[in-house]
Amino acid sequence: MESKGERIVNLDPTTRHEGHAKLVLHVDEEGIVERAYYISTTMVRSFESLTLGRTYEFTPRASMRICGLCPVSHAEASCQAIEGAFGLEIPQDALILREILGLASKMQDHALHQFLILNDIIDDEKIKNESIERIQELRRIGQKMKDIVGGEAIHPSNYCVGGFHTNISQRAAASLYRLVRKYEKNAHLQKDLFIESIEKKLENLPNNIGISNSSILATHMTYGDRKEINIEAIREVIPSRFYGKEEEGRTTNTMIPLYYGETVETGPRARFIKFKRFSGDSALYINVARAREMLVMVYRAEELLDQLDVNGKTKPDHISVKEGEGIGVYEAPRGTLIHSAKTDHNGIMRDYKIISPTTWNIPTIGKAIEGSPQEYAEVIMRSYDPCLDCATHCIIVKDMDGKIIERRYL
Repeated sequence: MESKGERIVNLDPTTRHEGHAKLVLHVDEEGIVERAYYISTTMVRSFESLTLGRTYEFTPRASMRICGLCPVSHAEASCQAIEGAFGLEIPQDALILREILGLASKMQDHALHQFLILNDIIDDEKIKNESIERIQELRRIGQKMKDIVGGEAIHPSNYCVGGFHTNISQRAAASLYRLVRKYEKNAHLQKDLFIESIEKKLENLPNNIGISNSSILATHMTYGDRKEINIEAIREVIPSRFYGKEEEGRTTNTMIPLYYGETVETGPRARFIKFKRFSGDSALYINVARAREMLVMVYRAEELLDQLDVNGKTKPDHISVKEGEGIGVYEAPRGTLIHSAKTDHNGIMRDYKIISPTTWNIPTIGKAIEGSPQEYAEVIMRSYDPCLDCATHCIIVKDMDGKIIERRYL
């Protein structure tokens, strides 16, 4: 309900993120956002449904094609879920390779996000251009690392249920180490630049820009830990049950996941708060955490390469297919990703569900914008690096006149 002196501002579409979405802002006379709704307008592609009735080998291949940015994250969570259903033990060197591949994916993805937000935090064109050159180099290194470990950067063919098809060579491991050290130098420069730029930006902004009071969700600093999350405490509700009767948020094409009955923030800042006692209330500090995380990943990759045995076993000798249920949990670039799988005695998929990081963050983004000047709404939103294709779980059926006759949440 619009109140006296209030106006509604529609930012449709929002820009510089993956997928399609809009912001609906209720703004007071002074331009301050009183209520904000971040709404996915992306249509579902129903990858979960594609897996049903198919063999377990197909599921990770389909899952990694949900997103061109995070194929590794989805492959990892998918394999974990199926391996849990079968009760598989994964060889240690396969786990090391998986973590290295995931780190490479995030190293590339975080750099890409820095490019998308440069105009939000840096005004000097010379500094911006220098940063772009470093970002492109960081992305090239991340992609090259994914090629080496995964076989392919976009949809890594070396991934399989049980581990990896093949180990890497000693020469490949040495190449990875050189690439990581090369990444480190530019990541340091980017971290210093982003911390300085964001602190300077916040000095000239109101104190309440992008303040979030949401609870956090994170399971691991660099990988993912099923033991750090209570799956029984998760409940997904449809938007019409979460938002009031006249609230625009009801139209979002996503489910609303709750953890112990609350919405949460997940992603780089959540990981840093949980594991590194990070502080920084403004959403812009998510970008600081992300820049720092790039170096965390560098040092973890070096540690893992020291542990890797290139002659080690990377998959079980035999996979015992059976009826079961499994959960995969992975810390993707944008936060906690969950896949759940149910298989029959032939390894055929009977049920499959995904909760992506942006699904968690959709309601959190709206709340973080409230209380801020309207002109900073997209700056706050972009700090969360939303990915709408991964988050969308709704089918809309329209009649010949374009009228919505059914909205079905999956």
